[in-house]
Amino acid sequence: MDQIELAKVNGLEVKLYTSINHATTDIINNYLDKASSAVAINPEKIILSKESSLIKNVLENNEVRYADGIGVVKYLSYKTNRKISRIPGCELWEQLMKEAGIRKLPVYLVGAKSETLNQVIIKLKENYSTPIVGFHDGYFSNEDKPVSYTHLRAHET
Repeated sequence: MDQIELAKVNGLEVKLYTSINHATTDIINNYLDKASSAVAINPEKIILSKESSLIKNVLENNEVRYADGIGVVKYLSYKTNRKISRIPGCELWEQLMKEAGIRKLPVYLVGAKSETLNQVIIKLKENYSTPIVGFHDGYFSNEDKPVSYTHLRAHET
């Protein structure tokens, strides 16, 4: 596993990615074999994490924390004397879906309204040949079983 340099912002370790491709490569090479989650770190989340230990705990429990807000990027660049890139979450997600299509990596989607999710599936298949192996909208009832890591792994091809 390649080690990506880290720096702290309000006690949160943030990965110092130099580009969106750097982030994509790290995530694909180092986080696909286990249940992992990523979160964009921006000034709002830093302020909220100072005000709420619950928010800070949620942020800390993501294996990948990356700089999304320009304030965080500028702070980390100043603190580390390195060029740090802003990694917009939506662009990172799209790049990951594109790479999944190229590498034929199975993708299971969770979230959004059914209509939106169906449109996303169509676009991912048409634009990137992303292999969608399953999906669930963002609405769960008490009767729904949680989407677990084991459930997701069962959908791999």
